[in-house]
Amino acid sequence: MEATIVKTKEGLNGKGGVVGTLALFECAICKIHWWDGLSQNRRFCSQGCYTKYKGRDNLIPLRRHIYNSQRWRDWRSAIFERDNFTCQLCEKRGGYLEADHYPISFSVLLKKYNIKSLEDSLNCEEMWQIDNGRTLCKDCHNKNKQGRPVIEKFL
Repeated sequence: MEATIVKTKEGLNGKGGVVGTLALFECAICKIHWWDGLSQNRRFCSQGCYTKYKGRDNLIPLRRHIYNSQRWRDWRSAIFERDNFTCQLCEKRGGYLEADHYPISFSVLLKKYNIKSLEDSLNCEEMWQIDNGRTLCKDCHNKNKQGRPVIEKFL
């Protein structure tokens, strides 16, 4: 699946000189047009359209919607306060901290409750239980993700 070149024109720099040929591309998924150099190898207008092409169209936007919700921010703050802003693995206090769903991971909750929308996640009480969360520093969170089954890939 490729983006379609609709038309071309000469690209001009700010002084009126030609800098190359520009092409008007059409996204293979959403049909949006954008101008880009002919040498560019973009097939989609955005990461969202690429994700739809790969068959994971709900994953990235769903995560963003959940992470941007007030309920997520409240849950995250409650986890940090309960844990006194301290990483539960290395005991580092402060700095950049992340709230981790544990012992039941975020991915497993999405799969277990067939969560496909922000509304589904907001209605899933287990997603927001304080007992299913812990504070981790960025390094510990990244180390902890390794080896964990990545169920999102199969949604």
